[in-house]
Formats: sequence, structure tokens, C-alpha cells
Amino acid sequence: MRLDFTGKRKPHYWDAVEHFRGDLVLVSSEVAFGYMPMNCASWRFGDEAGAMNQALAKLSDRVNFCAAGAAYAVKIPTLLM
Repeated sequence: MRLDFTGKRKPHYWDAVEHFRGDLVLVSSEVAFGYMPMNCASWRFGDEAGAMNQALAKLSDRVNFCAAGAAYAVKIPTLLM
């Protein structure tokens, strides 16, 4: 059994993302930058979404963070010479 970032079974899409070759654009909401209700379910969702975003960033060559219509490079490809 392969485990994901939470120690559970990997989501059904994980292998597809890991083995994809080419340009793949994933869009996710950064829930921690907005209002976070004071309850366990909301905190759990925020923690899970953050863990997923971090795990996907590790698999990615390039990561951009977009806010207010501007893209900021968080991770850029390393060119080998």
C-alpha cells in the first residue's frame, strides 16, 4: 500500500500526477489566507489542503503563487549545465 502526505492511502489522482510528462496546471485555493472558522473540521480541511499543496509542490518543477492578479515564482526549474 502506498501512502500519501497524510499517512493514508494515496488519492486516486496521485499516480497520474507523479507519472505525468508535459505541462500540467493545478489550481488550488490557499485557505489559510482567508477567514478560517473556529472549528475542528475547518482546521482539518486547512491542514489537509496545505499538506496536499506542499506534496504536489515537491513533485513539481515549477510552482507559482498567484494573488491579486500577479504570479510570484515560489519554485523555478533548475537548469543543468
